[in-house]
Amino acid sequence: MLPEVLGECGEVDMFVHDSERTYENMFFEYRTVWPYLSKGGMLLSHDASWNDAFTDFAHEVHHEYIAVAGLGVIAK
Repeated sequence: MLPEVLGECGEVDMFVHDSERTYENMFFEYRTVWPYLSKGGMLLSHDASWNDAFTDFAHEVHHEYIAVAGLGVIAK
C-alpha cells in the first residue's frame, strides 16, 4: 500500500513512521519512502529505539540522525 500511495503523491517533504514496530516493517518503510523524500525533507520515526532499524537505515543512507526520547529524525 505504501508504494502505491507514494507513487500517487510523488515527492513528499515529511514522512512519519508510526505503525508496526518490527525491524522488517520499519526498515521497509524507511527504504520505500527515501527515494520520494525531497531534498531537505524529514524522515521521522516514532519508537525509533524499539529496534535497530532506524540506526541501520541511517548508516545505509550515510546520513546523520537524531534520536531523542524514542523519536528519530533524519534530514535528507
